[in-house]
Amino acid sequence: MARRTRAQRIVDNRAAPPRRIALLLQLKDKWGREQFCGIGRFAWPANRWIIRSGVPDMANLAEALDWKPDGIIMQVTSPAMIPPLQQSGIPVVNVSSRLASHPFAQAEMDYLAIGRMAAEHFLAKGFRNYGYFGNSESHGSRLREEGFRQRLAEDGCALSVLTMERDEGVYRHWRMAQTSLMPWVQSLPRPVAVFSFDDAYAVLVSHACLESGLAVPEQVALLGVENDEVFCHHNFPPLSSIQTAQEQVGYQAARLLERMMSGRAIKSPISLPPVSVVERASTSILAIEDPDVAMAVRFINDNATRRINVADVVEAVPLSRCLLERRFRRTLKRTILDEIQRVRVERTKHMLVTTRDSVPSIARAMGFRDGIHLWAVFRKLTGVSPDAFRRAGDQPSAPQPAPPPAAVPAALAAPRPAD
Repeated sequence: MARRTRAQRIVDNRAAPPRRIALLLQLKDKWGREQFCGIGRFAWPANRWIIRSGVPDMANLAEALDWKPDGIIMQVTSPAMIPPLQQSGIPVVNVSSRLASHPFAQAEMDYLAIGRMAAEHFLAKGFRNYGYFGNSESHGSRLREEGFRQRLAEDGCALSVLTMERDEGVYRHWRMAQTSLMPWVQSLPRPVAVFSFDDAYAVLVSHACLESGLAVPEQVALLGVENDEVFCHHNFPPLSSIQTAQEQVGYQAARLLERMMSGRAIKSPISLPPVSVVERASTSILAIEDPDVAMAVRFINDNATRRINVADVVEAVPLSRCLLERRFRRTLKRTILDEIQRVRVERTKHMLVTTRDSVPSIARAMGFRDGIHLWAVFRKLTGVSPDAFRRAGDQPSAPQPAPPPAAVPAALAAPRPAD
């Protein structure tokens, strides 16, 4: 039987009776709203879905099941939700990471990869002391911690961990910050890099640092997850955060559900990689003890998009090429060229997702010779092509400015060389 085209499927769907779809998502959180947008992007115009939504609790679940929907996409956040869903026989796609196991189809972020991305961001800045502030009730938080710990262990770094429940009562969070979070932050060896479960948790760490008299990022560098601008831009200093592809999670969840309702085979779980670190002031620092290596890294961050090469970096530092290469590799566990390419690729990831610029145009803006050079370096470092990365993390939202280059303590900073 010939495979039907997307246009033919759209015509078939429009001719078929509309489907009832229940969405139980927490829309007060940025990631829930992005999932909702992704579901809507799939549902219109290809499918005729009648959508009703509510928060993911037992009362709304009971009402949704009484409505007798054709399919459900929801954040399954409690084991108590599993029996009524199973008994209903309705196709279900879960988009929450809270439970470690459940019997439903799943679309989610790659939480191990999020943890590894956080570790790579801090390791590139020379940190040797690390903390993780996590959610004790979330399986996704434990996976982020595991990915973070695994990558740090590869460089011989240990990790201190503090977890707490995610409670809707803000005042309980404040009490937790006073009784447990502040002493934990104060006990960490400094300078220290702290990765948090999400941006809201990172804000709590930031407040604990402020009340403890610890400077961010000079003594404690902070990184969150989700790039929620409500938290990131209204914290002081502004928070760096990992941009995830939650809208694409929603899109893939809707795609899974449509296949299930049509009786087609599915592949589950679907796990999507994070996009990039959006750097702001809370990690805009280097923790590199060797001042000449710090000077070289600062030069790379300031000039990576200007077609510089290793010789340009050496010229900016008062050391021979051989000595600088040796000290660079000893300090950061990579070569000068590796660092130039790493910085360019990280900024390229941001442009691929937040702009519609062509790959050749991005290549020129990021300091690559041409699109072919960008393609080769990007695939070597990420394992995927630029086009595949853009498709995986496609977020049709308003473009954001490119992340700023990393800063460095004044004691380690060198004057920028003349052009």
